[in-house]
Amino acid sequence: SEYDAQISEKLLEDFLEKNIEQLEKGLTVIGRQYPTVTGPIDLLCRDKSNSFVVIELKKGRAYDKVIGQTLRYMGFVKTNMLEKKEQRVRAIIVSRDVDKKLEMAVAAWCASGIATVPAAEPLGTYCIGTAVFVSPA
Repeated sequence: SEYDAQISEKLLEDFLEKNIEQLEKGLTVIGRQYPTVTGPIDLLCRDKSNSFVVIELKKGRAYDKVIGQTLRYMGFVKTNMLEKKEQRVRAIIVSRDVDKKLEMAVAAWCASGIATVPAAEPLGTYCIGTAVFVSPA
């Protein structure tokens, strides 16, 4: 049900907020459900190079429509939050599984295509199946 999906996504968000380094070393959470004009960003972070990282969480399979949602969030950050011209914005989409259409959408948009990283260990009671790292060309 939609209620179960919200609970599962919330549990994952709770865990990642406290254990963000399990997703990527050097990440720091600067906002959770960060408000934007296009909707809230699940987790907004900075990486070790001070770039912004938009983290979008999907409790099950991530479909290609998540690209539009993620791009809106990245566009908001790029337009409203960058402090220096050389600062970057990238995204990580976290889900249990990745749809083939999402793979193709990311491959067309990213210089290096899609990189999927199976979780080495369960994140608490929730095991991330895949993290999709999205960096624009």
